[in-house]
Amino acid sequence: MTRKVILYIATSLDGFIADSKGRIDWLHANAIEKETDTSYEDFYSNVDTVIMGRTTYDQVTEVLSPNEYPYADSQSYVLTSRKTESTETIIFTDKSVVDIIADQKKQPGKDIFIVGGASIIKPVLNG
Repeated sequence: MTRKVILYIATSLDGFIADSKGRIDWLHANAIEKETDTSYEDFYSNVDTVIMGRTTYDQVTEVLSPNEYPYADSQSYVLTSRKTESTETIIFTDKSVVDIIADQKKQPGKDIFIVGGASIIKPVLNG
């Protein structure tokens, strides 16, 4: 079975994933208290690898889910030039997203989830 590389992203109707200052607070403002749509859970149940940039990682861990890392059950790759200590499940790396995907597609596993903005998405689309 071939691992799929999937971009599953929240975006505004006018095509933005962050406001003009790079904030994602609008995601909380529009959240529905009672979750009835299980499409994200259904999607994520087929994922075991998450790739994101450092800005997205910081937004996830500092704004969206500061008390619990939402991808703890997957292997995460965080693309960054900042020296940061990796853990068993979160690898901070300066490798390109295209190289990480190529390496991961050679390995057995579930789907690969791309989380983030243009700096992560563009190289994948162009690669």
